[in-house]
Amino acid sequence: MDDIELQAMSKANDAVKNLAEEQRVRVIQWLGARYLTSLSPRIITSGPSALIEPETPGAIEEEQAQDYDSFAEMLAIVNNDQMSTPDRLLLAAYWLQVKEKNEKWQGYQLTKLLKPAGFPLDHPIRSMENLMSTRPAKMFQNGRDASKGRNAEFYSLTPIGISAAETIIGGKLVGSLDDVDSSTNNQPKQPKKPRPPKSKESLSIVKDLDLSEKSNDQSLRSFYDEKKPSSEMAKVTVFTYYLEKIAKLDAVTLNHIYSCYKDVNVKVPTNLKQTALNAASRKGWIDTSSIVAIKVATPGENYVEFDLPGKEIK
Repeated sequence: MDDIELQAMSKANDAVKNLAEEQRVRVIQWLGARYLTSLSPRIITSGPSALIEPETPGAIEEEQAQDYDSFAEMLAIVNNDQMSTPDRLLLAAYWLQVKEKNEKWQGYQLTKLLKPAGFPLDHPIRSMENLMSTRPAKMFQNGRDASKGRNAEFYSLTPIGISAAETIIGGKLVGSLDDVDSSTNNQPKQPKKPRPPKSKESLSIVKDLDLSEKSNDQSLRSFYDEKKPSSEMAKVTVFTYYLEKIAKLDAVTLNHIYSCYKDVNVKVPTNLKQTALNAASRKGWIDTSSIVAIKVATPGENYVEFDLPGKEIK
């Protein structure tokens, strides 16, 4: 071992040896989060005296995040009525740091993930402060870019924050020190919490929706044949465009889009809501910030008006 490493260890020991255990744990966790971004610890207590057991670098993160193709999909599956705004923000931060492998990120990036998923966040800093003020902290400020003026702060999740997000997702269990065998100091094996089952969508045809030429300048079937969308995200975008721009609906819902599928006699996606969320988060073609008032976004307007048919983006 190099002398410089021994010197660092000696200084670290001198810095923490007179601290209370709770303070010492927070300092060590902060150092781990700051300098060991590839190391994800397993937290086996929620109390002040947290015990950390390192695992294979990156193993936990990949196990949790790889099952989902998009943040919107992950949130749609794990979200429930009891989930708070800080919880959703924590998941968005987890997605940026673990799935997209950003060592640090900014608050506006959380908003960009949450808004298309149907959860606009007007003041992300307030919820972030909530996560930073908890003890032990789930998030910390990790530098700033002075050239950017306002909103220049960068943030990262602590190991506690990563573990908390994984608990919400359903992969790692948080217990107490009483559950640990003191003779071996090993964490007992615990069964993996099953992922919540996907709820089956309940959609219905809007009976008073007229998609014919009698009530519109062009029928939906004619418009659909003209644009020839092939992917499901493109179909949802074409239907949303037609409903808003041609049928002049004030509020487009999933039932309206479902009715369009039935009108043109094409197969409805297994998870229509997720398809709409993907069209918003992956392509930016529609706005799903309110799932009961879906709108076509400017990129979607341009796509339908100028790129279809024949130039569909995969």
